[in-house]
Amino acid sequence: LRIAQQPADQLDVDRPLDVVEVTESPQCLDQAERLIERFGPLSFRIALRAEAGRLHYPVVGGRCLGVPLPRWALPVSQTVEAVDASGRASFDVALSHPLTGPIIRYRGWLEPEVTL
Repeated sequence: LRIAQQPADQLDVDRPLDVVEVTESPQCLDQAERLIERFGPLSFRIALRAEAGRLHYPVVGGRCLGVPLPRWALPVSQTVEAVDASGRASFDVALSHPLTGPIIRYRGWLEPEVTL
């Protein structure tokens, strides 16, 4: 995943963002075939759901250093992926917490790199 930063007042959705950091979040499946995504000492269980042509990523469980997190400590995900009208893989990532508010929000699309 390439993370880019740009001031909101300079955001141009038709221009690619400058890459400032590359990061990874390892993923695997649990015994119930739910996605597990890891971020350092945190891991989250995600119950992927397809609905109306979009893939949703609701967080249904989590752990910190292997210790289960109570439901009130879990982030809320409104993340979706889809294929847009141009055939690009589009994403809208939104995570928040009921007690602290927004955690992260970004959106964009992926398209194949064309080489000649």
